[in-house]
Amino acid sequence: MRDVFKVELRRGFYSKEFIASLILGGGLALWHFIEYMPLGKMLLSHSETNIFKSPSILFGIWMGGNPSSVQSYYYFIIIPLLAALPYGASMYRDLKSKYVNTIYIRMEKSNYLFIKWCVLFLTGGSAAVFPAIFNLFLYMNVFPMSPIQIGDSMFPILDTGIFSQLFVEHPLLFNLFYFVLIFIIGGLYATFCLSIAFIAEYEFIVLFSPFIMNFFLITVLSIFNFEAFGPTNFIKPYSEGLDIGVTFLKSSIVTLIMILFSFYPVMSAYRKKKG
Repeated sequence: MRDVFKVELRRGFYSKEFIASLILGGGLALWHFIEYMPLGKMLLSHSETNIFKSPSILFGIWMGGNPSSVQSYYYFIIIPLLAALPYGASMYRDLKSKYVNTIYIRMEKSNYLFIKWCVLFLTGGSAAVFPAIFNLFLYMNVFPMSPIQIGDSMFPILDTGIFSQLFVEHPLLFNLFYFVLIFIIGGLYATFCLSIAFIAEYEFIVLFSPFIMNFFLITVLSIFNFEAFGPTNFIKPYSEGLDIGVTFLKSSIVTLIMILFSFYPVMSAYRKKKG
């Protein structure tokens, strides 16, 4: 089982699709940096002569802290696609090529599906969070991590957020926490492909299924005015405090449903084995 897991990890992280996902997300992050870095420098130079402006430009201008940028909007929209691209079609290809028949001789079907689920989660989470980490890294090489002044309109973080105090006292730790959330949600979206691979007729349907499901989920939640609880909404660092009443407990309910749905093929195979 360990050897198969290593092979699947190599298939995921060394694939051209994983590289393509990194290039796509990294290009979006670089585009944001090229467009907003000059603005940040201008604001920084202006703050040196204005005591009412915070010199901490870094955490308000990077892609995850800038809600007005088109790059940030596109990034959080395509996270399911970035996550699915590296390894999402793997199970579909294994089924079509009959490769799974060879694997099932060597190990239990439930174990192999569990390995697939884990690799999908790891590759999807890595591809999803890479643009955010890369973008913040670019800005950290230009702007200093200066203390944040409370009340500065540069930052859209309000005191109604459950982690707003953490943002003020430890802004880097605050953003690292959101990196973990993006990784988890990206990984879960990638695991959707495991369920779709058994019923889809075409490979592109498998790859785009998390992206389509995300829009479907947002639409259903918006009908009941719960769109703020959507996974790709509560992982936005700049949304902290903007949606009064939004808690991670409520959002976790949606996330738990995602986990149960994505893990269904593994549990189904395990029940058949026990039966």
